[in-house]
Amino acid sequence: MRKRAVILSIMAVMVLAVASSPLFATCPGGQVMPSQHAFGGYFKNCSDSSPVTGFVYVVDTAASACPNTGACNSLSVDTVCENNVDPNAQGGVCQFEAGTPGDGNVTVSFDWGGAGTFPGCPNAAGVAGVGRNVVQVIGNKGESILTTVGYSLELAMYPLDCAHPPDPSGLAAALSCTTTDSLRVTTADTTTVCTNQPVPKIYSDCDAGTLCGPGNALGINPTCDTPSANPTAARGRLYIKNAPCGTSPDPALSTGWTLQASPDAAGNACIPVPRPATGCAFVGATGTVNGVETLAVLGSVQVAGQNAPSARALDVRASVAGGDVVIKWRTSSELELAGFNILADKKAKDRITVSSGMIAPKGANGAGASYEVRIPRGKFQGGKTVFVESVLSTGGKILSDPATF
Repeated sequence: MRKRAVILSIMAVMVLAVASSPLFATCPGGQVMPSQHAFGGYFKNCSDSSPVTGFVYVVDTAASACPNTGACNSLSVDTVCENNVDPNAQGGVCQFEAGTPGDGNVTVSFDWGGAGTFPGCPNAAGVAGVGRNVVQVIGNKGESILTTVGYSLELAMYPLDCAHPPDPSGLAAALSCTTTDSLRVTTADTTTVCTNQPVPKIYSDCDAGTLCGPGNALGINPTCDTPSANPTAARGRLYIKNAPCGTSPDPALSTGWTLQASPDAAGNACIPVPRPATGCAFVGATGTVNGVETLAVLGSVQVAGQNAPSARALDVRASVAGGDVVIKWRTSSELELAGFNILADKKAKDRITVSSGMIAPKGANGAGASYEVRIPRGKFQGGKTVFVESVLSTGGKILSDPATF
């Protein structure tokens, strides 16, 4: 299976080259200059039931024709493959590793000399060390990944696999999209939201132990210009955008995100966020690569609108099973939900917390979910009435209807 995947990946490169059309090419004479996975690499854990957002762009020195993202970027051309059956946006073949829609596996497939309208040709002369590509991919649920790779003179392309580590077969191991770089709400009220953002990570072919590093099994020259050229990722800026609750809004900045502020050195920021009458407000954060801002937010968090549904626990039930009390409930919305506590009435008006810690929410993108927890009966101290307490990121608390056992 792995050999078949490699063969099909290499075929994808060849077919993409044939499919590139000089009529629409942005590099001189229809020059083929792919920026894509070519040696079995792919991104996993990127929700891909619907189209995934991706950009390829260049942040380079004066030696390149692309000193900034505006000079060279994929613009509106779709650079991501969610499956290995449909062609890519430029008429080429998607890699075998792209799998099927919804499996979380995606690949990047783009050609600077291919079809579509976008600015720039990063390396018209095909020179090593020029036009370093940066790739940003964001999944349906806000998972994201940043990678960067230099030009390979031997392969006449920007092989994204060179930013991956090798797997046991000597080909590219998968890299994972993540929400680790996403925002976290620290406090919020009806008008202001305070957030914290970790420093984003970028995977580079200049990292130690990558597929195209010194002495690599592929037998090609390393694509890293020099270790000192390894791009640096940092926090960017905060934006807001209104969208339907429970969705993951298009992360591209060009789709209606409004600039608000920049986080401080620790990644903290407080910004005014008016609550919309319908839908929800979303707060998103970009990153920077070598000081140049990404073209999309790395992730976003929802803030409930004026008429958004409550995160209250519904249909709470409690029963005894052996030495435990089993509590079940559901939610229809989890906007601004930090977690749950399980409370019990020890005596009249004497309420105690019986859960050992806050129970984490499970609803994706503010949607509802179902829960079941077991708590030793002894913790109830004779009480027989249970409540589920919803704790909000705003500091508020919402109590469920009681359930008895």
